[in-house]
Amino acid sequence: MRLCVALRPLGPKAVAAVAFHPVSTAGQAGIEELESQTGQLLSFQPVGKQIFDAQVAYTLLDRYGPGSAQPLGASLETMRGEIRACLPQDVEPPAVFLLHAPVFYGAMVAACVFLDPRADVQAISGLCSQSGFTLTEADNAPTNVSCAGETSLQLAPPTRDLSNPAAWWFWAAADNIRLPATNAVKLAEKLLE
Repeated sequence: MRLCVALRPLGPKAVAAVAFHPVSTAGQAGIEELESQTGQLLSFQPVGKQIFDAQVAYTLLDRYGPGSAQPLGASLETMRGEIRACLPQDVEPPAVFLLHAPVFYGAMVAACVFLDPRADVQAISGLCSQSGFTLTEADNAPTNVSCAGETSLQLAPPTRDLSNPAAWWFWAAADNIRLPATNAVKLAEKLLE
């Protein structure tokens, strides 16, 4: 959502993103299930599947098992609804897909934005920086570990797709516990002004 707003002056033709969902979104029980499954797999034991009804350790998934109390499809629809609600009316929402990532904490997203082929990295990076992203160095891309404890959305430098000069790739990461809490405090402060 923030990328769509940041790049609005460049008139994006299309935006698509894949978000990576950590187990911490299911609370302490989700964290404990990933930890337990990791140990069970390393010990060659069958894995418990109480929360996700699927093996979440060492696995990327586009859905959890049918008995999951945390359906990934419902999380995707919630995310899409929140994006639509937060975007200005004149900004087209991105196409979004959600994958389970076998990590405890940290939200990551890979996005592809189609811009005028004449767009340059400095202009794109400047707009992203003005919109509140913390840009990282090219050789130090953000990860779910590097963003832990941070209160900003970290963004690697945009990269032009070599097969399509209009396509730009973005990689971002955020602390999925601290960033929403910080945003909630900022919102409350704004409402109390």
